[in-house]
Amino acid sequence: MMDNVHNRYQFDRLSLNTPRRTGISALMRIKNGEEFLHAAIESHLAFYDEIVAVYNGCTDNTAEILKELAARYPTKLRVFHYEPEVYPVLNKAHQLTAADSIHSMANYYNFALVQARFSYAVKLDDDHLAVAPALTAAVAQIRREIAGQSQRLYTFSGLNLAHDHYHIGVYSNEPLVGTGDILYFPVTASIYFQQNDRFEYLHYPKSLKKQYLGILYLHLKHLKRQYGLANLPAESLQQQLVTFQQALKITPLNTIRTYEFHQQLINNYSRFWFWFRGLHLVQLLERQLSNREAPLRAGSKTSVKFVGSGIYGTGWMGISRCIDSIYGCNRSSKYRNSIKLTQTIRLQNIVRNSGYLQLSLCIILL
Repeated sequence: MMDNVHNRYQFDRLSLNTPRRTGISALMRIKNGEEFLHAAIESHLAFYDEIVAVYNGCTDNTAEILKELAARYPTKLRVFHYEPEVYPVLNKAHQLTAADSIHSMANYYNFALVQARFSYAVKLDDDHLAVAPALTAAVAQIRREIAGQSQRLYTFSGLNLAHDHYHIGVYSNEPLVGTGDILYFPVTASIYFQQNDRFEYLHYPKSLKKQYLGILYLHLKHLKRQYGLANLPAESLQQQLVTFQQALKITPLNTIRTYEFHQQLINNYSRFWFWFRGLHLVQLLERQLSNREAPLRAGSKTSVKFVGSGIYGTGWMGISRCIDSIYGCNRSSKYRNSIKLTQTIRLQNIVRNSGYLQLSLCIILL
């Protein structure tokens, strides 16, 4: 019996070389993701050829929500239950578990990757809400290029939202998430998930070119219960919560659009290092050494570096235009649908559990 379970979930890397149809598969791995699961899936569904949703160890309504959505979107949403226990990151069991174990986070991700039926894949979390204007342009470009047999990586970022029990805004400690490690990538045996002592990560040939596409989603993790840290191991959860709350800073969306805010981030980071790490040769060297790169990188304390260009342009102007596109939801029918969805959701899980956040994401964005 144990051998059957092992064989069913064990990652076979060579199976990634199986020919796949041209298109994009979004990969989700979910543990207790009920709070924004509807929003994450329904705001992204129109952009991808399929969403592969794999859940594990859920004690909330995740399985029921996925079943409901799979019935509603039978040709686009494929649901899998990953049965083996998966050891969470940032604990001793994760550190001691080999990447090829069925209990590893890397194998869990790779199980989802193997299910992809299309030639490109992207990781999608249960707390990502699509920014439709930006995602429309990004996906259109990717589809044009992969139709021409392009083999490159496309990186992107998310705008990090959080709440402090009274306000919802941008998580000032790290306004943007995505430092070159969130990306669209070709499905091939040379690209797969690995893990180190702390986290899982995507392994890929460094020879592949990367292009940055901009801010494509709102990151809702810190709007969840316990700031989205509830899935951490019990022995580290309380300390992580205390650390997070002590350092937490919230910035209104209309403030992050300003030139002054950008200059403040640069000053906090260090103007010299901002300039130095923006040099092309330094960026190339940093990519070779750390596999991370511009346009975004967390600073040493509470700042973020903006370098490089995306759909909306370079530096603070690019960030401003991206936020303008979020505010300008009335200009996009697809984004109106996304806003309508958030109105329906009205952050219902946060409201239900805390009572003091009687707001919807629509209110935040207007």
